[in-house]
Amino acid sequence: MVVLESTLVGLLILGIGVAVATRPQKTFEIRHSVAVASSGELTEFGIARYQAYGLLCTLLGLLLVIVPLFLP
Repeated sequence: MVVLESTLVGLLILGIGVAVATRPQKTFEIRHSVAVASSGELTEFGIARYQAYGLLCTLLGLLLVIVPLFLP
């Protein structure tokens, strides 16, 4: 049961990571509509930061999906 739960959480985090990494401007628009985010965050550095966070999220999701498969 633990494998199934961590796999589902991993897939959710993986999906969020891919969405953030591939569409940083759309992610910014969503964040800007629900929180206080200045439009200065959408510079080249800001886009690179969104993509880096998306990549980290993707790697964490993959880790949560793959590692439980090798546990006894």
